[in-house]
Amino acid sequence: MDKERLRLSKVSQREISRSTTQPYILRRKRHENAPAVKETEIKSEPIEEVKQIEKPVQNRVLPGRKPKHIRAKPRREQTPKKPTYQRDWKAYNQGQYNEYTYFNAYVSSLAATVEEPPREKKAGRKPIPLRDLLTCAIILSYRGLSGRRAQGVIQELYDNGYIDTAPSPTVIWRFMDNENLSEILRVLIQISATPAIAAETRLAIDASGFRTTSYSDWFGEKHGYEKVNEWIKLHAIVGVETNVIANAYVTDGHTHDNKMFKPLVEEVVQQFTVTEVFADKGYLARDNFNLCKDYGIRLFVPFKTSSTPAARGSGEWTKMYYYALENPEEFKKHYHKRSNVETVFHMMKATGQETIRSRKFRTQSNELYCKVICHNIRMLIMLNATQGLEPEFVEFE
Repeated sequence: MDKERLRLSKVSQREISRSTTQPYILRRKRHENAPAVKETEIKSEPIEEVKQIEKPVQNRVLPGRKPKHIRAKPRREQTPKKPTYQRDWKAYNQGQYNEYTYFNAYVSSLAATVEEPPREKKAGRKPIPLRDLLTCAIILSYRGLSGRRAQGVIQELYDNGYIDTAPSPTVIWRFMDNENLSEILRVLIQISATPAIAAETRLAIDASGFRTTSYSDWFGEKHGYEKVNEWIKLHAIVGVETNVIANAYVTDGHTHDNKMFKPLVEEVVQQFTVTEVFADKGYLARDNFNLCKDYGIRLFVPFKTSSTPAARGSGEWTKMYYYALENPEEFKKHYHKRSNVETVFHMMKATGQETIRSRKFRTQSNELYCKVICHNIRMLIMLNATQGLEPEFVEFE
């Protein structure tokens, strides 16, 4: 019985396999019996190529941020163009060319305006003229050389007839430490400014620090701070058109600017006609408004947000307060002239005269006064080339 079932199962499996493979066998035989077809008879229809659309590669966008092309750009407000000033570049370049050539002659002529002090007749070597000492001190400050290295410069001045005696470096060092030299140099500053400031009526006042070669070593060692250069401060009042310094004072670096306002203005009005003075908020004081009113000067100082129109003994304060409040644009045009004093300080420091080489405060002050004279002479040489200005203390051919 079992053998019969096994035989029947094998027969059924064989029949099932034949039924499934018969169509494939028939198709294969039919393909083999078909006549051969030549390659030329095969007509191939053109197949249209499917162009793949290239998708643009998008940059990865961080979560929470919009793509750059979607992000809205803020509209930029059109800022007004800064005013430009025409300059005669040919004359300006000529002024730069003439500076080194004319500088010694200007200094020598300026030093000759100082009268020689009376001297007692004594036995021994004759003293060196004050004119020669002033000429050497100012020119050495202009060159920025030490006394020993500048000995060749002094000999050159002597050979060209700018000085009658060639002093040694030791004599110049002692002369720079003279207690009366500061007043002489300040007089020379006013004389050098006279040709240019005489045509100006508007001045600007400010102060700036100049670095010295001295350090506060003990303070740094005690408190663990790094060494910091000590500074001295130059208080100056300058012409806004010619950039010439009319008057100057040198103090230590901690003196407030407002303390030097009164002496600067009082000395300037004695020599020049002044109608307007420009200053920053450091000079905002009712006493300064009263001082300028006494001399017929309008003082332009920006008021603080905490300022009030209360007079408190100064009617000029209240007047200028409401003038600045009601006419802000006009007030700014006047006050903008004050930026010229910053230009003057930049001109002095950009020409390599920022660092004071002397050690003592007295010699540092005198050296800085000499640098102010150097600046005024450079401006006079430039004005001679651009405007034909000829100072009275200089002899022209």
